[in-house]
Amino acid sequence: MRIKILLFLILILTSCGERNNQESEVVKTEPSETTSDLISCSFFTSSNVIPKVEISGTINSKNKVDLFSEVSGKVYSRKNTFQVGNEFKKGETLIRIEASDLRLEIKSVKSEFLALLIQCLPDLKLDYPNSFEAWEMYVGNFSVDKRMKSLPEMDSKQQRNFLSGRGVYSLFFRIMSLENRLDKFSIKAPFNCVVTESFLSKGSNVLLGQKLGQIIDNNNYEISTSLTVSDSELFQIGDKATLFSDDIAQSLTAKIKRKGKHINTLTQSIDFFFNISNKNVKDGMFVKGYVFGKELENVYKIPRNKIVRNKFIYLKEGSSLKEKEVEVIYFENDTVIIKGLENKDCVVDNYRTYFYDGMKIN
Repeated sequence: MRIKILLFLILILTSCGERNNQESEVVKTEPSETTSDLISCSFFTSSNVIPKVEISGTINSKNKVDLFSEVSGKVYSRKNTFQVGNEFKKGETLIRIEASDLRLEIKSVKSEFLALLIQCLPDLKLDYPNSFEAWEMYVGNFSVDKRMKSLPEMDSKQQRNFLSGRGVYSLFFRIMSLENRLDKFSIKAPFNCVVTESFLSKGSNVLLGQKLGQIIDNNNYEISTSLTVSDSELFQIGDKATLFSDDIAQSLTAKIKRKGKHINTLTQSIDFFFNISNKNVKDGMFVKGYVFGKELENVYKIPRNKIVRNKFIYLKEGSSLKEKEVEVIYFENDTVIIKGLENKDCVVDNYRTYFYDGMKIN
């Protein structure tokens, strides 16, 4: 009986050892050169595609000007219309600073200039009779209350030297300088504008270099945005964009006006500027939308996840896989537009990390 039990135990231990040897052999087996996974593929047809890239940005006035005082003085006390929200036509006076002392100085210097010309007339009549009539008419029409007019033309270098020696030119240019300075006491609108900032009040004193406010052109706006270097090649000046804003029900149309020629160091992309004309837009309004480029011919639109290492795809050819390099034009959400594919190519649907070129498949 003991012998039977002993034999039974020996048989059990022997069978367990054989099973362990079999399991260890399975673990050490080398990977197969083929895969038993189901590999499916799809065909794609070439077509013409209009590039469309999403953009966003803030609308800004094309003409936004900060005003600074170039003179010192008191703001004209009778009227001060330079207030936020007020609109001005081109050429209208925005700010006027009192300059009564300067006006009196100009009149004084003009009187000296007139007296000097009168003293020169007898010599001009005697030595330069051909130009005397022009100078006599200039003196006759001279007014200390009107802006200076250009001096009559010289007949010769001798006449120029004569007048220069008498101090005519020196006094003339001094008056011109004073009149130019007088112009700075009255700031006029360089374009149709609206006031967005004002730091003035009636009768307040203004210092040299002081900021007076800000004006913008409320008829011409632009939006700046940036595109990746690769996407920027798809769009040129004149291409259009469709924009949307939460503040406006209707869509907005914009057009590329300028395109950067360098990479913006902050965004590492290319800057684009769009013109936008719409009476409903406001300075500082945020918009987003799409820019459309020129039509691309004979390209392929495939799912984005089929691209491997940014420029490869896998094809199913017979019983093996083939890695093929393609040209990626641009990405559009979950798809990618490429060149280099053919209608006969069957693109593998599901990529696996263990795929390689020439891999055998069942």
